[in-house]
Amino acid sequence: MAHSSFIFASEALDIRDDLLGSMLRRLRSYASRSAPADTWLRSAVDGWLENFEVMPPGIKNIELQDWLTTDQRRAEFLNALEWVREDLLQGSAAGAVDLSEVPFEETFLKLRSLIERGGR
Repeated sequence: MAHSSFIFASEALDIRDDLLGSMLRRLRSYASRSAPADTWLRSAVDGWLENFEVMPPGIKNIELQDWLTTDQRRAEFLNALEWVREDLLQGSAAGAVDLSEVPFEETFLKLRSLIERGGR
């Protein structure tokens, strides 16, 4: 399985493309429900998902630094990630998502840490 990366403040976190795609689709769902159409989060997620859909496997990188420019945005994104995490766990419990072969919790913890550090 191909791996791409979340990139923030010159640091990269590798993530399997299949998990990345699931996360981005759920982020879009969250942003569509939670944010007005003109917010930064909806714009960011739409761009990331468009990039994900057109780029070849292994180079579907998500660059966060252009979007997570303030503490407030980082906090909003972390809240969205927690919602995505819970949604994926519920989908897994219901049999709709198979997380058995991906380092799911480890990936979320590392991504949260990367964002909280802010590249420091």
